[in-house]
Amino acid sequence: YRGAKISSSVSSDAKNIFLHDLNISLDMDLRGIKDSEKEEKHIITEADYIRYPVEKNLGRGTGNTQELYQQAIRTIIQYLGQGKNVYFHCAGGADRTGTLAVILEGLLGVSESDIYKDYELTTFAYCETHRYKDNVAGIMEYIKSLDGETLMDKFYTYCHNEVGLTAREIADFRMKMLISRSEERFSRN
Repeated sequence: YRGAKISSSVSSDAKNIFLHDLNISLDMDLRGIKDSEKEEKHIITEADYIRYPVEKNLGRGTGNTQELYQQAIRTIIQYLGQGKNVYFHCAGGADRTGTLAVILEGLLGVSESDIYKDYELTTFAYCETHRYKDNVAGIMEYIKSLDGETLMDKFYTYCHNEVGLTAREIADFRMKMLISRSEERFSRN
């Protein structure tokens, strides 16, 4: 699950939704040092908490930005592999979380057009904010330069060669997200 920071004003009913309805086991915080120093750090105390202080999205980051995204991807895959759900967020749930979502969606075979559309939807999250395809273009350009016939193959190459995921971890992630999630949806109805 992807979103914005969880505020301390969240009601106990909302916390219960996170913990019980969505079964969130990990609160992954991508807020940079500037963002998280002025705000509470961990609101859903019953879930594990990991912070990767990313300052920018992957295409525009500096320093250890790429390594932090890679650690975040490995952590998400690890938790999902254990049957645990993850809530990842930054301050607004747009650029940094959107960047991470781009990689996960690409690995699942989401089309380039739909990846851009999903990223751009965060433009509507807050008034006066704009997230355009230029924020994703650098990532997509890099991914497209990698080996593979399809875009999904190229995301596989990135996740396997640069993130360090094994073929089995990637296959398990795809199975859990594409098959298990749709089975859950149908079993609820």
